[in-house]
Amino acid sequence: MKCPNCGRESGKEEAECRACGLIFDKWLKKTLPARTAADNGAASAAGNPDRDWKALVLSHAYFYPAAAAAAIAFIYAFNFKSYLPVTEGWARVDSVLLPLSALTLVLHEAGHPLLGIFGSEFLMTAGGTIFQLAFPLAFFYYFFARGSKAGCLFAVFWTGYSLVNVSFYLADADVQALILITGRSGREGGLHDWNYLLGQLGLLKRCVGIARVIFFAGTGAMSFAPLAGIRSAWDALASKKPPDGGS
Repeated sequence: MKCPNCGRESGKEEAECRACGLIFDKWLKKTLPARTAADNGAASAAGNPDRDWKALVLSHAYFYPAAAAAAIAFIYAFNFKSYLPVTEGWARVDSVLLPLSALTLVLHEAGHPLLGIFGSEFLMTAGGTIFQLAFPLAFFYYFFARGSKAGCLFAVFWTGYSLVNVSFYLADADVQALILITGRSGREGGLHDWNYLLGQLGLLKRCVGIARVIFFAGTGAMSFAPLAGIRSAWDALASKKPPDGGS
């Protein structure tokens, strides 16, 4: 055998390496548990591809869904100004996704008082947006750590939805035409979060441009999740098909 320490070839009957003195039996006993665990992990991943699906995120498996989602997002983002103020189309999306949209609104409103305990008006105002984005991202982390492909794609879709929601609110910061949860627009005293936040940052006049970037990310995530799900379902079906010539 070849010595794992120095690489010298030794005879089958030799108990130790003549070059470096490594005792083969001791080396085998020391490394056997680690090698067995690695072999078992590889076998488990091979038997259940979803156990190691996280590696797919960095592979080419989702290239086409990601490329298609980016193209869709680019087209929508290019025409972003034509959707302002928020169109009836997005209102219909909100109604279809009612449980998700309601939960997102609750998280947004809860973020204001919860971060307001720190005594910063800026942080309290930003708390709504922080909370409505932090929760879907936390869900993504939870599902990713547990190797749940479906859970991660749901979290990606939810994050995209929240980003689109934020983008419309942010784009309205200057004109303040949206009717807010108070029943009034920002110009009517409806306490517009982004008018205050961007005003403090000196970016109020750039609100539409900033919102367009966020809208691009949001529509991309919302498009990617179902496309990646379709790709995963296709791969799962293809893996169950018999080989060519099989019955």
